[in-house]
Amino acid sequence: MRVALAIVMALFSLGAAAEERCWMGSASFSPGVTVRAGNSIMVCTPESSWQNTDTWAAGCFSDGKFFSVGAMQSTDTQPPVILQCNQDGTWQQWN
Repeated sequence: MRVALAIVMALFSLGAAAEERCWMGSASFSPGVTVRAGNSIMVCTPESSWQNTDTWAAGCFSDGKFFSVGAMQSTDTQPPVILQCNQDGTWQQWN
């Protein structure tokens, strides 16, 4: 019985389709996500590639991490500067 269960589980794991992902550095994103890359907004396509788009960014990407629009981050500078993630995927100093 255990052998049969192990075979069924192995076949099930082989049949499970891996989700296509787009990569930016060491971070992966699902199709449909929009991120600023360089001076344009890019969308992750179902074919796992990045394409230019005219839509807003889903957030900001910084230091290998993804931040939602409106998120705030402090810099490591002295004195620290507070930055806020804008809809266009850029960071703006927050006062």
